[in-house]
Amino acid sequence: MQQHWLPPRPREIDTTAWFGGDGLTSSLQTLGESVLAIAGYTTLGAALGSILDGSQRWLPGSLLTAIASGGTTTIALGAALVTTAAYLAVAMGAAGVLFQRRDVTA
Repeated sequence: MQQHWLPPRPREIDTTAWFGGDGLTSSLQTLGESVLAIAGYTTLGAALGSILDGSQRWLPGSLLTAIASGGTTTIALGAALVTTAAYLAVAMGAAGVLFQRRDVTA
């Protein structure tokens, strides 16, 4: 007998607080914290990129720019593709390990 997929049933979770003053304040606070974190990482990346000689071959932003441009004068397309693929493999491997070891069962 073939089973048909059914959407999950609602769990009767009260969501009214999400759209009240406290919920909106919390959402805006989280957005602000995320923007500050992104600005911090961007500044750090820019500083490392301008201070360290040869770092363009390793920084993800430079690699993606080289891929989009078909290669640059400092990064060949093949090297950018290989390095980016290595980054993706490491990230996917880490995500896979973390997914298997997560403590969420439902």
